[in-house]
Amino acid sequence: MKKNLYLSVLICLSFAFQLLAQDKSQGVITFKRKTNFRQMMMKQKSISQEEKDRMALMKSDTWDEKYTLFFNKNESLYIASDEEDEANKYGYSWRKPELKFHRDFKNEHQTDAIEMIGKTYLIDDSLQTPVWKIKTQIKSIEGYICMKAITMDTIKKQTIVAWFTDAIPAMAGPERLSGLPGMILELDLNDGDVIISADKIEFKPVLEQTKLPKVKGKKITEAGFQSMIAKKIKELEESKEYVWWSIRY
Repeated sequence: MKKNLYLSVLICLSFAFQLLAQDKSQGVITFKRKTNFRQMMMKQKSISQEEKDRMALMKSDTWDEKYTLFFNKNESLYIASDEEDEANKYGYSWRKPELKFHRDFKNEHQTDAIEMIGKTYLIDDSLQTPVWKIKTQIKSIEGYICMKAITMDTIKKQTIVAWFTDAIPAMAGPERLSGLPGMILELDLNDGDVIISADKIEFKPVLEQTKLPKVKGKKITEAGFQSMIAKKIKELEESKEYVWWSIRY
């Protein structure tokens, strides 16, 4: 009896040490992106009250998507997931727009392919990271204690809240955001308009998956891309059109 108890304790300790020794510097994170279209539209001052009232009558006001982040200490690649969310299965399908966000932390370089406004843009530039303000609030996401950080997107006029954990030693994150002392596991864009949150975390070798695949598009710098977005937002607002149908929030 004592021998069996002793063996069970050894097995438990061995399993615990394996978990502690697990390499958390590389792996795959599945993110769920939930977009609240109704909330976004209600905030847009340039569209009519009639259009807002029409949106209020919609049965569904949110849209769920899944994305995959491959990461290690030196690189990350964020792409649309092949897995279709159950909430979005309406019996039809459509072509997903081009979206690949690559970060080379070692060489401080970024290459993003994003399809918007009827064109695919290839943003090739030095690594651009926001100016983050780290706060004292904490919360648990997928079993990891995360700290709060805030930044502003002055072009889209959005407050961005990130929740990151230093238990995963990579500077990466979902969307085009990075630069915190640990992995970003959740983003809140403009007070709940869009929430991108980790849904599944796996630690495993992903050296090849973090490499940038071949991408084509109109090559542009980060400054040029932001200038183009600012110009397009102004045009759409002046023409009383809904901005976020053609521009990624």
